[in-house]
Amino acid sequence: MEKNFKKIIIYLIFFFPFYLFLNETLRGETSKGLHNPLVLQDIYDSYSPGLHMEFLEDAKRTISIEEILKDKNRYSKKLTWVHSKKEILSFGFTNSAYWLRISIRDISKEKKLWSLVFTYPILDKIELYSPSGKSGYNKRVGGDSFPFKEREVLYRSNIFRLNELSKDVKTYYIRVTSSSSLNLTMELLSSTALEEKISDEQFFLGIYYGLVIVMILYNLFLYVSIKDKSYFLYGIWIITYGISQGSVNGLTFQYLWPTSTWWANINIPFFIFMNCIFILLLSREFLKIKKHSVLLELVFLNISYVLIIFLALCFFLPYSIVIQIATVVAIILTILCIFAGILSQIKGFRAARFYNIAFFAFFTGTIIMSMKSLGLLPSNNVTNWAQQIGSSLVILLLSLALGDRIRIINQEKKLAQYKNREAQEKFQLLVNNTNDIIFTLDKNLNFIFINSAVKAHLKTLPEKYISKNFFDIIYDSSSTISLAKNPIHEKIDLFLQNKETITFKIDFKIQVSKEPKEMQVTLEYITDNGKDEIFGRATAIHEDALIKNFNSEQQQFTIENLLINSEDISYKITQNINKYMEPKEVTSLRLALREIIINAIEHGNLNITFEEKTAALLEDNYFNLLGSRRLDPRYKDRRVIIRYSINSEQAEYTIIDEGKGFDHSKFIIDAGSKANEENLAHGRGIAMVIEIFDKFHYNERGNQVTLIKYFNPIVESTL
Repeated sequence: MEKNFKKIIIYLIFFFPFYLFLNETLRGETSKGLHNPLVLQDIYDSYSPGLHMEFLEDAKRTISIEEILKDKNRYSKKLTWVHSKKEILSFGFTNSAYWLRISIRDISKEKKLWSLVFTYPILDKIELYSPSGKSGYNKRVGGDSFPFKEREVLYRSNIFRLNELSKDVKTYYIRVTSSSSLNLTMELLSSTALEEKISDEQFFLGIYYGLVIVMILYNLFLYVSIKDKSYFLYGIWIITYGISQGSVNGLTFQYLWPTSTWWANINIPFFIFMNCIFILLLSREFLKIKKHSVLLELVFLNISYVLIIFLALCFFLPYSIVIQIATVVAIILTILCIFAGILSQIKGFRAARFYNIAFFAFFTGTIIMSMKSLGLLPSNNVTNWAQQIGSSLVILLLSLALGDRIRIINQEKKLAQYKNREAQEKFQLLVNNTNDIIFTLDKNLNFIFINSAVKAHLKTLPEKYISKNFFDIIYDSSSTISLAKNPIHEKIDLFLQNKETITFKIDFKIQVSKEPKEMQVTLEYITDNGKDEIFGRATAIHEDALIKNFNSEQQQFTIENLLINSEDISYKITQNINKYMEPKEVTSLRLALREIIINAIEHGNLNITFEEKTAALLEDNYFNLLGSRRLDPRYKDRRVIIRYSINSEQAEYTIIDEGKGFDHSKFIIDAGSKANEENLAHGRGIAMVIEIFDKFHYNERGNQVTLIKYFNPIVESTL
């Protein structure tokens, strides 16, 4: 027992210091990366160093190269390095700095010049510490935080020459920070492989951006030629997309703004938002979203307004925030555009099929690139260029989609034109073969069209009416110009305001004889090519077949204070005297009765004086005056009573209002003279009565008048 104990003591005394030395040596070698160095051989010209890397997160960005080198030789390590298990190191959006280290040994017999290439161009700051001498390190920098001309190799990607490599193990330290996604995809290439890589990239990028430029010019040219807004929006979208892709690829920093390190970062989210705005506008226009979904149209419009706000925020918020917002927005809008395209295709919009294929290709390319960046897919020509391939297909397929859309629209236009011609031919056939007068008026009641039936009814060629006003063809007696128009004017004013179909009777002028032609007119609003027009039909009023059996009638009506009522009631109470009088005489009698009824409403019940009416007509405020008086509590309940009787000898009419009356004797003496002398638009009603009726009589108060018309007047003998 004692012997064994002594052996243990001797072992510890002699071998423990050796163990400590050996352990420290092994740890020191491990810290240098000797446990898994990258060994360069003759048979390879390119390596992916990811699996040979170790990384260290510096959350506070305070660790310096001196601390790392000092910690390397300590027995008790304070810094924890993590060995990479992936070829591609991706840390996403982070505020931390990351340190990388790699040990490389070149055992190739052929002396090669090696370069470390960071294939993700938009890293803010890269610091490479390469070994120099026994324990020294040289610092070199790259990234878009420094002017482009300060790069070791003037290329879109960050490239560092590793001239120190030899058969001895060399350990390199790299510190990387970025406000963008920290995607550390690296390649170690010989000079031959680097030249091939640059040549291949320039070839593919030349084809890609050549396609972009050609499609921009092509679509803007088509816009100038065809004037289709879709081509303009498409051209601008390609411009914004091309610039955003050029920034991600490092080309805009190389060629457009090599000294503007601030704009080199800010422009990426700025043009992503611009790209999103124009793809929304293009999708709205191309897919005619409003036609298929009003809700989706509102969503597109509101998102466009929000994106304009994001454009401004690019200049105020930290880049790390806006680039994340831009990335999320781009993904959401891609999905939204795919949904809109599918919806349009389901709704029957055939041109949406190319649109859907285009965005599916773009979405697939984006997914492949993202999976490659995350290390889920291998790095090769397909995965490396998936984004460019997908966007190239979008550019080409959307161009095809626009062409297909124009073709479909042209086919639809031709079909619509054919149907329109067919409809016009049918319309012309119906219009020209009807006995009714068919016409259209503009909003000012001027004739736009009138059919040939007007020639049969009013004895005038249709073209004579074009641009004439509807009121110009209404019949007036020679002594009562404009009086026939007032009630109809009121009715049509209401029609123009309410746009509700109206029907009324009216006398038109027969141009040759200047005699009236009674017709029933219907007016209704129609819309033609986005313009409001008035469609009218005038139908002749045929003589009542039973009028030959008419003997006599006697009735009483009570009407409200509406001028329209005077028009309708005057037709009603004169309908049957057509048996005893000529149409022209009936029209004159009806007009005289209507004017007396209007006087009862205006001057009697509504207490409107001659002077008030004159002023209102001159100020074009007549109907407003009528409306206000009808609502006046003093007058609104007043009514006009009309009694009449007709027999084979005479027609007798009594009109009674509830007004205060007037001095009728003065008006009878001066009947019409003042109105004629001063060319007034009213004041001729009593003059018409004196001229047309054989007898008339006012009561003493002046609010009741009796009118008599003899059908066979007795001529008194002068003998």
